[in-house]
Amino acid sequence: MTLPERWRSSGLEAKDRTDRALQADFSDPTRADNWGSVVVSPMIIEDLDGKSIKPQSVAEYAELLIAQVQKMENLQQRMAQALGKVVGQDTGEAALAGTRIVSRGPRNVCGRQAFEVITEADYMLYEVFIPRNDEVITVSFRTVKEDFPKYEEAFRKAIDSIKME
Repeated sequence: MTLPERWRSSGLEAKDRTDRALQADFSDPTRADNWGSVVVSPMIIEDLDGKSIKPQSVAEYAELLIAQVQKMENLQQRMAQALGKVVGQDTGEAALAGTRIVSRGPRNVCGRQAFEVITEADYMLYEVFIPRNDEVITVSFRTVKEDFPKYEEAFRKAIDSIKME
């Protein structure tokens, strides 16, 4: 994968299910907010009840992950509201703001049917889920919101440059 200009790899390679290859934006050495990763994992989702789910496609895998994050955020919001009532403080909606899916959908990566998700929170996250046998390769780029427009096209080009056997 060709990284965006002034981004570089830490030198780690995704060799097995637990290794990560990390990239970081070194255009501003004081900023650690912009980073990326490549993670290889089994294409299995464990739900909040501990039940393992084997998705039939990478799109289903990504949608299940999104659903899990939304469930966890809803639970966190309810817990914060309950705690606020116990201690007599309003938790405030801004403090409980979660993530928002900006876009999601299929895309082709190296001849494979992958799935792309762009998420907004107090940061922007660009993720692509690529199937490989019984695994999924997740390529992620995270930036502060104001940096995302300048990097989005470079992230897409990085994904387009992926070569797989």
